[in-house]
Amino acid sequence: MFLKSEYQVVFSKPKKSILSNIEESIFKSFPDYNGKKFKGEVTDDGFEVKVMGNEHLSFIGKFVSDKYNEEHLKVSIGVKYFDVLILVLLLGVFVPFYKDENSGTTYEIILIFLGLAIFMGYSYYKNEKDMKKIFFDVLKNFDQDCKIISINKFIY
Repeated sequence: MFLKSEYQVVFSKPKKSILSNIEESIFKSFPDYNGKKFKGEVTDDGFEVKVMGNEHLSFIGKFVSDKYNEEHLKVSIGVKYFDVLILVLLLGVFVPFYKDENSGTTYEIILIFLGLAIFMGYSYYKNEKDMKKIFFDVLKNFDQDCKIISINKFIY
């Protein structure tokens, strides 16, 4: 994952209950946006979901045991490398067309890409904050007594 941040979530309810609640919030067939928060899949030990309305930011959770045999959820939030690769390839496809059509100089192309990178970085940062809030609010709705602890922020 790229631009990954990690959290530890300690629940007062059992793992099976939390995973079933997350699974209920994921649709399995035709998209029904009314009342659905996530899309993705839930496994026996965790999940990989995306919040509806955001195709790039992934939430990957896995239940792990600590040294006292208590289970807690380790959540990684970030952009998968495949999504970054697709974005880079799409941008790379448009460079030859821009250069041929407008006969632009290399400096113009660099400035355009720099502007796009700044805009995309800002929108990613804003979108990430909003999606984290939605995700953690839903987890808090599943278990009012859960504790969310930030492990570290932005691992590249």
